Amino acid sequence: MSGAELATHLRQAVGQDPLAAVKVHPNVSQIDLGSEAGRERLEAILHACGALALPVVIHGGRSPMFFNEPAREFAILDNLARVDWSASASTVVISHFGSYGFDHDELSGERAKLRTLLDRYSNLMTDTSGLPYHTLKVMLPDIDSDRILFGSDSLYVLMWQSVI
Repeated sequence: MSGAELATHLRQAVGQDPLAAVKVHPNVSQIDLGSEAGRERLEAILHACGALALPVVIHGGRSPMFFNEPAREFAILDNLARVDWSASASTVVISHFGSYGFDHDELSGERAKLRTLLDRYSNLMTDTSGLPYHTLKVMLPDIDSDRILFGSDSLYVLMWQSVI
C-alpha cells in the first residue's frame, strides 16, 4: 500500500469508527526500520496520522517471541533513532521505554538513546507498559516525567506482577 493509499485508508477508517490512536508494531508487521524502505513506510504512517490528528503508539524494543529472526529487532532504539519523527505533528508514544526484551546490563545504554530521542523530538513520549521492575528502576530516573505515560499491556503482562 502506497503512502497515499495508506492516508486514504486511515481517513476512511476515521470516518467509520472513532479511532483514538494508531498502533504500529514493526516487529510483528515486518516493517524493517533498519532499512530505508521500512523507515519510509513508517514515515508515511506518521504523516497520515499527523494529518488526521491521530496519536501513534509504536512498539519499542525487541520481540523475544521471534527468537533469532531478524524481525525480532526491527523496533530497537538504534533503528527508531533513524526515523524522522517530525513527520507527524501528533504525539508518538514509544512503548516500553524502547527497551522491551532487553537484559538489565543493556539498559543504561538504551536509556541514553531514548533520552536523546526525547530531547530531539518534542512530539515523542514513552510508556511503562509490560516492563519488569528492574527495567522501570533503571529507566525512570533520567526521563522527564512529563514525557512518560503509564501503560500496562494488561492483556499480556499483569502489571502488579511486573512491579512486585
